[in-house]
Amino acid sequence: MASFTINGGKKLSGTVEISGHKNNILPIIAACLLTEEECILHNVPIINDVASMVSILTDLGVKIEGVGTHTLIINSSQVKYPWLNDDLVKKLRASILLMGPLLARFKETKLHHPGGCVIGKRAVDTHFVALEGLGVTIEVNDENYHAKLKKPCCNKIFLDEASVTATET
Repeated sequence: MASFTINGGKKLSGTVEISGHKNNILPIIAACLLTEEECILHNVPIINDVASMVSILTDLGVKIEGVGTHTLIINSSQVKYPWLNDDLVKKLRASILLMGPLLARFKETKLHHPGGCVIGKRAVDTHFVALEGLGVTIEVNDENYHAKLKKPCCNKIFLDEASVTATET
């Protein structure tokens, strides 16, 4: 843990800039797919995971200004299709967060098993339980998940494990 040693009894003054966090910004970026209105995000951390998410959305046809800065302007009005690029999805565990917004918008999506995690291939079953409880059917093969929103429904969802990301989904 970092520490500061203060010597001399002098008054401190100044400011500290608090950076945005990837676990907050990635679901917010994904949620921008839910609207055709322009979204302006401030305090965006300049990190690889944000760059990967931006690449995935850009590949879908999303217009994003401010890449590489702390402010992103995202316009999803021209999203072309709900199919996520396998090579891009393999770079980012949080790409799973795009399933919900794409299902809401297109009623269907397909994505490769998310990658980017040094822990290795991690289960996404908890996400599927939540989505299936809302009327989604999911076909799984060796490489991809093909999800369709057949009949949207409201439901109480009980997750069999604690998962912040599945809750966000």
